[in-house]
Amino acid sequence: MNCRTPFFIWFHHRSGSSHLCSLLDSHPEIACWGEFFYRGEAGVDGDLFTRSACDTEAEFLNDVYSHRWSPSGATLCADDPEPPLATAVGFKLKYQQGDSYPCVLDHLRSHRSMKAIHLVRTNLVAALLSASMIPRLLDQFQRANLLATTPSHDLDRTVWLDTETILDELVELESRIDVARRELDAMDCLEVTYENLIDSPKKTCQSILDFLDVDASIELVSRLQKIMPHSIAASLGNFDEVSEALEGTRFAVHLDSSSKA
Repeated sequence: MNCRTPFFIWFHHRSGSSHLCSLLDSHPEIACWGEFFYRGEAGVDGDLFTRSACDTEAEFLNDVYSHRWSPSGATLCADDPEPPLATAVGFKLKYQQGDSYPCVLDHLRSHRSMKAIHLVRTNLVAALLSASMIPRLLDQFQRANLLATTPSHDLDRTVWLDTETILDELVELESRIDVARRELDAMDCLEVTYENLIDSPKKTCQSILDFLDVDASIELVSRLQKIMPHSIAASLGNFDEVSEALEGTRFAVHLDSSSKA
């Protein structure tokens, strides 16, 4: 791998990974890609790895970590092999993509210089709320994440969660995060929470930049806007019913008045 600091963002659904990716990609020493192993909501013929015509995941990733990057962000420049390379080069890898492509994690683990950023949303109810917004976002904007310049004042941000399944969904997500955390046991890893990224962005971003061994004095800027700016109580249309369903469980605290969506 030709870049000095190869890395990847390991994450679960609606944990703020696109926001973090955009923040990191705004740094002049970092090129941060999205998801290579995901087809997306548009139903394209295959994920970027499949369409790359590379024979193996290892070959594809070696190309990713070796290509030059354009000044405007993470852009493959396969026909322009001249330096300079970005100091740190990374991409997003969702848990399920690691399951679908086990060779990817094996290859990443095999490189001693590889760094993993594990992004976790500690308020799992908020993660479910955010996921419930996706169909509405796709219907209204044809994308699951909105650029900061996209007018969204007329977007209805109230969602309802299924009280019959919510407890099982929360237990499943909690377990999945624990399993994913163990996948990184042997790696150089920094765990970052969505909540810290939103509530203490400067301090959190500086810790990430230090971890990636790049200039931590650079102020990072995301191209995306936060979709759910209100409290969980204000965003959840059936708040009382969900509160009743979670009463007495370890997840009830996620509905506290101070909890944010």
